[in-house]
Amino acid sequence: MGGNDNENITYDILQQLDGKYNITVVLGGSPVHKDMIIDYAEGKNIKVIVDADNIAELMFEADLAIGAGGSTSWERCCLGLPTLLYIAADNQRLIAENLEKMGSVKIVKNLGKDLQVIVNNSSLWKSMSKNASTICDGLGANKVAKYLQ
Repeated sequence: MGGNDNENITYDILQQLDGKYNITVVLGGSPVHKDMIIDYAEGKNIKVIVDADNIAELMFEADLAIGAGGSTSWERCCLGLPTLLYIAADNQRLIAENLEKMGSVKIVKNLGKDLQVIVNNSSLWKSMSKNASTICDGLGANKVAKYLQ
């Protein structure tokens, strides 16, 4: 939900999930509500990681992401990670809407219902993963270097 999650969207999401899932929460380096989230996670199937240095590995291990529509969207696409997407800032809206049109994310309208739609439909989940992986191949730096040469 961004580096700081000032609106504490993460906490709201955790409260809506019913405990049936193993959840890994990845927080940025200076999250405002870190202690509240860590306290909430205690004794639940929730692992909290602050300032992860292995985000690609964590995404690769995940079945589904719940995240904001910022720059991490491209990393999730690169790894083919289906995403329930929150628009956490106005500058994310156009990107989020286009990613949804391309079938790689679902913009959250009702987290519980949206999550169930994906969890109960493996074809949709597979389609979102495939569509996401076609958006970003992770070779951007090589392409730029080649172009500059």
